[in-house]
Order: sequence, then structure tokens, then C-alpha cells
Amino acid sequence: MKKILTTALVGALVAGLAFADIGFDYTGTAIIAGPAKNGFGKSIVRKDCLSIDFSNDKAGVVFDVDIVDGSGASKLEYDQFYGWLTFALPVGNLQVTTGKWAGRWASRLKGDAGDLDDEFYEAYKLGTIETALEIGKDIDNLTGKDKMSTVLAYTLNDVLPGSLMIKAGLVDVSKTDYKKYNTVAKNPDVTIKSGFVGELCYRQENLFKFNVAFKTLRQDQYGVGIFLSPLMLDKLGATVGFSFGMESQENTSDTIKDGWDYFEYGVDLRLRYQITDKWAVTTMHNISGWNVSAKADNVDDEGTNAMWNMLSTSYKAGDNIRFIATVQNTVKQFDAEYPKANVFAITPSCEISAGDHATVTAGFDIRWDGVTPWRGTGDISLPVYVSFSL
Repeated sequence: MKKILTTALVGALVAGLAFADIGFDYTGTAIIAGPAKNGFGKSIVRKDCLSIDFSNDKAGVVFDVDIVDGSGASKLEYDQFYGWLTFALPVGNLQVTTGKWAGRWASRLKGDAGDLDDEFYEAYKLGTIETALEIGKDIDNLTGKDKMSTVLAYTLNDVLPGSLMIKAGLVDVSKTDYKKYNTVAKNPDVTIKSGFVGELCYRQENLFKFNVAFKTLRQDQYGVGIFLSPLMLDKLGATVGFSFGMESQENTSDTIKDGWDYFEYGVDLRLRYQITDKWAVTTMHNISGWNVSAKADNVDDEGTNAMWNMLSTSYKAGDNIRFIATVQNTVKQFDAEYPKANVFAITPSCEISAGDHATVTAGFDIRWDGVTPWRGTGDISLPVYVSFSL
């Protein structure tokens, strides 16, 4: 029966894509880095990302491949590959998506980043940061991107005042460290190979956008993210969120015979204000914390807090040129001796467009990781991005 169902789905997907639109995207990234006192060229990382998609209003397939070269030997990585089918129902529609992909929905307000990614613009995604178990890290990413997942999404439009979407899915965790997912204390013969994820999304135009994401990838482990974006403000974009994760274990070791309870949280605030047609300012802030309390009376609690702040400005100097300047500071542990757990970075960059489908972005990043800014030796990077699409 499973083979018949799989064959039917593949056949429907192929038939649905017979008259599909084809899209192609390419982004080439080269990062030259090294300590400031020794100059550039100490390390060079190159990555070429190629993405091709076939889609129409009923189905689609995406293949996203990275060619990574970090030490003179290139390797091929499948970044994303997934497909989807949409079925019309008497009320609403149902979409089935399976494969490896990033399934985020909340507004991250990173439109001014362009091709700049990760530490050069958005060091942390929505959720918790720098926690012990990272249950709520990137909590809005329902699928985790690097794991095989199957998600059902039911969408209801034109019935309510806004648009409602309900998601539910399974995430393959069998290739993760299975010992972490084994319920040793309660049942040594049971290994959890799939986690459950769910999400409730609601959007009402010119009013607000709201979603709640839920994950449980391990027995007695739960993560939740709640995000809200007001849409009634003309020039101001905003996202506020609260995330938390919890886990409980029994008899985990000889030193903590009664087990422990763990809790982490993260609070997000992001704002983007369009000052003029040319100027825009974006800020991103997160404060997180975690605590583990042992159930044994003779063991002390453990935990700390972390914080990340980012400020970026974007200026469009002409029809095809834009400047971006970003400042970020991370405190990974509040109780650590300064500046061992501190990261301070500045990243000015320039984006040049060669038409609507091709851009070149060059940046200059200097950061002080665990050293005093301006006084200690920083690390310098020169990220360069070349991208085009068809």
C-alpha cells in the first residue's frame, strides 16, 4: 500500500508539473578572513549555491545544491530539496510538503540584508540564543532544514476576516545522536526516530500577523515560539516574540540520581522604519536565559542569561547602488568575566545591481570575539556575494 501511495503521489506531482514555470537562482560567496594583525588571506571559504525550481499553482519541486570549498577540496552539499502538492477542498485547501527545507513563517525584517547572511547581518534567528540545550533556537523554523520532514498545511481563505493556516508534521531525527533521543530511564527498548511539529498561523491584512510554533523532537522535551507583527503601521515594521523550551529527565547519571528539570526562554523585538524613500533603519534584539534545577537536594541549580543587539541602516544612493552598515553586540553569558563572552562586530557593505536579476555585494567585517573592542586584536573578513536569477 505504501508503494502504491508513493507512486501515485509522484505521478501526480510529475503530471502537475508538466506545464510548470521554471526558476533558477545562483549565489556565489567568497569570504577572505584572518586576524587583523596578520592581514588577510589566512582562510578563504567559497560556496556556490545553485537552486532550480519547477512549480505551478498545484505542485512544485525545488533542488538547492551547495558547492563548498574551505580547504582546497570541494564538496557537494544538498542544502534543500523538497516538493509539494496542493489539493483543493470544499472549504480551504490542503498542501503536502516533504523533503528538506527551512519552514519559517514569522516576519524576520531582514529585507535590507540582501545577500548578506548569518553573522554579517542576522547573527541569530527568532527564538532562543546561547542556551544549554538550544530547544528554542530558530524555533520558527518548523522543519529544521537539515532533516527530512513531511508537513501538512491546511489553509482557510475568504471565510474568516483574514487567512488561517494550521500545520502539522513529522521530522526525522533518526540520524541525530540517537542516544539523546532514547528514553533510557523509562523504556530502554524505545528509540524515538520522528519528532512532531505543529503551527497555527493567522494573518489579517492591514491589522496583524500572528503565529504559534510547537516542536517536540525528544520525549519530555517541548519548544514553543509565539510571534506577532502589527501590519497597520505604514512605515514601521515590527515583530515581537516569546520562545521557551523545557525538558525533564529522570536518573540520568550517578552524580544526579534523581534527574533534573530544564527551562530556557527567549524574548525577541525587531523593528524596521522607512525614514525616507532612500533611508531605512533596522534593529534586532534578543534576551535569552536558561536554568537547570537538579531534583537531588545536594546539587545546586545552574544557568545564565545571554543578549544580542543589532542596529543596521540602509541607504539607496542610486537606482543600482545601495549601502548597508551594521553593528552587532552579543553577550553570551552574563556571569562571564568581560570580555570573554562578548562579541562586537561592525559590517559596512555595498550592493550594486546589474538589472533586476543580478547583484554584487561586497562587505568589510571586523569583529572582536572575546577581546575588548578597539583595544584587542580583531578578526577581519571580506565577504563577497555574486547572485543572479532567471
